[in-house]
Amino acid sequence: MLYKNNFFLYFFIIVLIVILSKQSYDYKIEQKENQMLKTLDEKTKQINLLFEKKKKTLEELAKNLEEVPLEKQLHLKLMKKANKKMGTHSIFSSFKNGLYFDTQNYWEEGFEPRLRPWYLETLKNNQTTITGPMYYSDISGQTIAWWSLATVLYKGKEVLGVISSELLSYTILPYLKKLNINNFENLFLFNNKSGIIFTAINKDNELKNIREFFSKQLLKEIRENKKLAFIHKDNSKKTFIIKLEGSPWVLSAIKKD
Repeated sequence: MLYKNNFFLYFFIIVLIVILSKQSYDYKIEQKENQMLKTLDEKTKQINLLFEKKKKTLEELAKNLEEVPLEKQLHLKLMKKANKKMGTHSIFSSFKNGLYFDTQNYWEEGFEPRLRPWYLETLKNNQTTITGPMYYSDISGQTIAWWSLATVLYKGKEVLGVISSELLSYTILPYLKKLNINNFENLFLFNNKSGIIFTAINKDNELKNIREFFSKQLLKEIRENKKLAFIHKDNSKKTFIIKLEGSPWVLSAIKKD
């Protein structure tokens, strides 16, 4: 009888030790994941700040242009100065009266900027808007994907047109590489509205849709979760999601268990 009691006691103790060890292990893993999420969140703020600075500079440019005559060389001088400060590829403006100014002097036969998505979407939203991706071919024939950061041009209360800057993915990539602190399987920045990937550690993933990587459950959670940063666990992998406050961009870092 004593032997049986001792056996059950020992068995109970072993089971208890296993449970406590598992709980301790799970707690340490959870703490590590939360710290990883916190670190990603803090570093992602650098990307958010970068977009905010570009947005602020573009909006200041629009206000400055409102104060000067509608004269091409005068506008281009201010636009080139802002373009250098923003670190963008180009800045261009299109007016309702048909005028078009471009720091790269782009123009081709049949080009109608007032029919372009960046022009129409910005006027529709009546505020600073990110549109894309859009495409063009450079002088070598290579297809270039780009995004527009644009805002409305006014003269008093009258809408004159739209001024836009050209965002290219390689300008954001160095910031993304700094985030790859844990050798993630996938790390990319995507547009929350369209689901299109803007830039990625693996360049082959650029311009793909996040539906290729995310389950329907995760897509739903991104839409409905009010938190700016959270971890989604799905089978054998974890996805760290960071929403950039005040912008349509979302950072995703995928790590296998």
